[in-house]
Amino acid sequence: MSFICKNIQLMKFLLIALGLFLAAASHAQFGYYLQGGGNYSNIGINGEGKQTGKGGFGGQLGGGVEYYTHFNFFLYLGAQLAYENFQRDSTGSSDFNSQLSHYEYKPLFVSLPFGAAYQFDLSNNLGLKLYGGMDVQFGIGGKVSQHSLFYDSTGSLIKETTISRKIMYGRTSNKNAFFDLANANMGFVLGAGLNFGRAVELTGTYRFGLKNIFPGGETTANTSWLSYAQINLKFYIPKHYYRTAKEKPYQN
Repeated sequence: MSFICKNIQLMKFLLIALGLFLAAASHAQFGYYLQGGGNYSNIGINGEGKQTGKGGFGGQLGGGVEYYTHFNFFLYLGAQLAYENFQRDSTGSSDFNSQLSHYEYKPLFVSLPFGAAYQFDLSNNLGLKLYGGMDVQFGIGGKVSQHSLFYDSTGSLIKETTISRKIMYGRTSNKNAFFDLANANMGFVLGAGLNFGRAVELTGTYRFGLKNIFPGGETTANTSWLSYAQINLKFYIPKHYYRTAKEKPYQN
């Protein structure tokens, strides 16, 4: 009986805390948004071996929350599902033969961007917003295809293979487990957007990749990173969720 009473008291406390939070949030200048658009991804590779990266087009869809802190500063936190597309070419050789391989990656990521923004009010219904922050991605799906050509020491083609499979995400490959991409990667994000009447915004961002996108980067001489450019159309819910410190240029 005492256990049940404690649970009821805890539930009451949580409900009261939730009610206070919702009441505070309703008076604060919080805004939610939905956004979607396209991206162009590219990988960079440095280190041993002959490897080159190529880019490709994809898309993303998601949303987030934005908090207006007055004086035209904002804080934001988002989440989106991102489909990306990039390629890698590698060349390897031994005493007896050589191998040319082309990989095409089509990963599916959950992306979590966060950071701060500042808006310049250009007119009564137009603002220029500058963004700065970070983005962390977690791999959840996708496919990779590998096309390889094998040559002997005379340059004659020995074998040609093509393999397509689901992407395996992980950190360190070994004889018992092989991974195609690292399970997480991150980067710095800079961007700008045109805000129309605090209701709709057209945003462009660029992400400078930091974390190794391929497994084993911490234990090998190779380093790799994933960068991308995005264009998004953002819709705020509710519209006109904030006023500037001077109560202008936007008036409800």
